[in-house]
Amino acid sequence: MSSIIMVLFFMVGYKVLTSVNLYTTMRADVIGKYLIEVGHWKTLVLRDFRGVGLDILSALGIAGFFWSLVFVTRGRGMGAGDISLGGLVGLVNGFPNNILAVFLGFVFGSIFSIPLVILGKKKMKDAIAFGPFLLAGSVFCLLYGNQV
Repeated sequence: MSSIIMVLFFMVGYKVLTSVNLYTTMRADVIGKYLIEVGHWKTLVLRDFRGVGLDILSALGIAGFFWSLVFVTRGRGMGAGDISLGGLVGLVNGFPNNILAVFLGFVFGSIFSIPLVILGKKKMKDAIAFGPFLLAGSVFCLLYGNQV
């Protein structure tokens, strides 16, 4: 939970700092002063903060999806830690890469788990941690998400 708070703090703080830097840069230029007067700076700042809001909403959607999986399976299909990890992955990757990260987490988990079941090393009822696969999907999206 503390990592989610840190990421939120960073996201908002970064947008505030870049907005102040943009304002300072624009104030130093004649055309920039005009753009501030006509409201262009405000439009840019609102667009950036809407993006942060979309990232937060999509992260809440991912956490809600994982919560519903925990609720439906009564904790046997997925653990409560995956809820907060899903929210964190959602915030770090941002929309729409966070959805791809979750999808890839399920794909990576399947690629790893299905052969274990086929070979008899694991049974369908055995638990396999989902967190590493979710993190693998997240790292993949951080590195290659825009290309996908």
